[in-house]
Amino acid sequence: MAFQFKHQTENVEPRTRVNGSALVRHIGKQVSILGNILSTNPNGVSIEIKTTDNHVVTVRMMEPIQEPLSGWVEFQGVAQGKNAVSSDMYMQRPSDITEKFDVDQYNEAVTLLNTISNPWTL
Repeated sequence: MAFQFKHQTENVEPRTRVNGSALVRHIGKQVSILGNILSTNPNGVSIEIKTTDNHVVTVRMMEPIQEPLSGWVEFQGVAQGKNAVSSDMYMQRPSDITEKFDVDQYNEAVTLLNTISNPWTL
C-alpha cells in the first residue's frame, strides 16, 4: 500500500467521504474520494479517476507522485469543483482487497452519509 503525506499539521480538518455526485457540495472543503485510475499525466501531477458512481474526476497532486498508480486509490484533499480535487495524500488499495470490493455497497454508504446532516448522532 502506498502512502504520501507531506503536509502534516496538528490541526487536521475532518474530511468528508464523497463520491462524484457529492463533490460539488463540498467545494473548498476537505474531502476523501475513492476512484479507479483511468490515466496519469507523465508529469505525475494530474490523475483522472472514475469514482464509485461513475463520474470522471481530475485529481491534481500538490507534489508529483513518484510511482505508477493503478486500481482503486483513495485521494484526500480539497474539492476544487464539480469534478476536481487538489490532493495532498493518496492511499493505493492492494489488489487482493479490491478484488472483493463491493463498489455499489460502498457508493450507497457514501451517498447515505452525504444525505444526513450529522451521521454520527441519532
